[in-house]
Amino acid sequence: MGADGARKRKIAVIAALAAAVVLLALLELLVGSSGMSVRQCVSALFGSGDSAAVRIMQHIRLPRLLAAVIAGAGLSVSGLIMQTVLGNPMASPATLGVSNAAVFGANLSIIALSGGFLSTGNNLTSYTAGADPFATSALAFVFAAGSVLVVLALCRSKDIFRLELKQVRFHRDALELLLKIGLPAGLQSVMYSASNIIIQTSLNSFGTNTMAAWTAYGKIDSFFWMVISAFGISITTFVGQNYGARKFGRMRKSVRVCLGMAFGTAIVLSLRICIGMAMGASVVISAVFMIFGKYVYQMFTTDATVIEIGMHMMTLMAPAYAVYVFIEVYSGALRGTGDVLVPMLMTCGGVCVLRVLWVWFIVPLKPVIDTILYSYPISWTLTALLFIFYYRKKCQQFPDSDE
Repeated sequence: MGADGARKRKIAVIAALAAAVVLLALLELLVGSSGMSVRQCVSALFGSGDSAAVRIMQHIRLPRLLAAVIAGAGLSVSGLIMQTVLGNPMASPATLGVSNAAVFGANLSIIALSGGFLSTGNNLTSYTAGADPFATSALAFVFAAGSVLVVLALCRSKDIFRLELKQVRFHRDALELLLKIGLPAGLQSVMYSASNIIIQTSLNSFGTNTMAAWTAYGKIDSFFWMVISAFGISITTFVGQNYGARKFGRMRKSVRVCLGMAFGTAIVLSLRICIGMAMGASVVISAVFMIFGKYVYQMFTTDATVIEIGMHMMTLMAPAYAVYVFIEVYSGALRGTGDVLVPMLMTCGGVCVLRVLWVWFIVPLKPVIDTILYSYPISWTLTALLFIFYYRKKCQQFPDSDE
C-alpha cells in the first residue's frame, strides 16, 4: 500500500502540473495587450480574421509559447539526466554553470560578433537590432559545452581541487551562516532598487531627454559600482580570514594604513590595502568620467541635448564617488567579522530611506533635476559618517595585537 500510495501521489502531481502547463499555455495565447476576444484569438490562430491579429497570434504568441515549452522541457530533461547520472539531486545546468555560460556566449555574440556596437561602430541601441540569431545560438551552445568540459576536467583531476559531484550537498552550519550574511545583503540590494525606482519616477517628470540621459548615465555609472563592489568583496575576505585566525592586530593595522593611503597622509605599505586602492580607483574613475564623459556618452547617443544633461548629472555625481568608498569597504570589513545586521540597517536607513524622504519632502520645495541628484552625495556622506563612527567603535572590542 505504501508503494502504491506514493505512485498514485506522483501520478496526481504530474497530472496537476500537466494541467497547469496547458492552462498557462492557453492564457499565454488568449491574453495580451491587443484587446482581442477569445473568438478573435482562435480565428487568428488558424489564419482567418484581421491580418494584424493573425500576425500577433502566428508570429508572436504561438512562437513564444512553443519556445517557452520546448526550452522548459529541455531544461527539465537535462536536469533529470544530470541528477540521475551524477547521483546528486542538486545537480542541474544552473548549479554546474551551463546556463550562465550559455548566457555569456549569447551576450558576447550580440555585443561583439553579430552587428552590435563593437562590430559596426553604431550606438548601443543597435545591439539586438543587428544581432544574428544563428550566431547567438551557436556561441551560446559553444560556451555551454565548454562549461561542461571544464566540469568534466575538474571531476577527473587528481589534484586538491578535484570536484566530486556526488558530494555536493547542503551543509546545515554553512547554510545558516550564508543565510545570516546573505539575507541582510540581499535586503540591502532590494532597498537600493526600490529607492532608485522612486528617484527614476521623479526624474521622468522632466521629459524624455532627461530620462534618456539618466538611463545612459546608469550604464556608465555601473562601471564604478562593479569596481567598488570588487573592493568590498576583497576586504570582506581579507578581514574574515584574519578575524578567524584571531589576527586582530593585523586587521587594525591594515585599516589604519588604508585610511592613510585614502587621504594621502601615509606611504603605501602593502598591496593588500583595500580602502586606499578603492579610493584611488574611485578618484581615477571620477576623473575619467569628468574628462572623457562626453565621449563615453556618445557610445549611447548622439543627441546633443541628452549628452549635455548627462554631463551635468555626471558633474554632480562623479566627484562624490570617493565618499561611497567608506560605506562599501567598511560594510565589507564588518561583514568579515560576522556583523551584518547593523551595517545593513545603516545602509538602508542612511542611503535608501533618507533618499526616499528627500524626494518626497525636499524635492517639492525646489523641483529641479539638481535637487533630486543631490540626494545621492548627501545620503552617501551621512551614511559614510555613520560607518566611520560605528567601525571605530567596533574596533575597540578587538585587542591591539594578534592573539
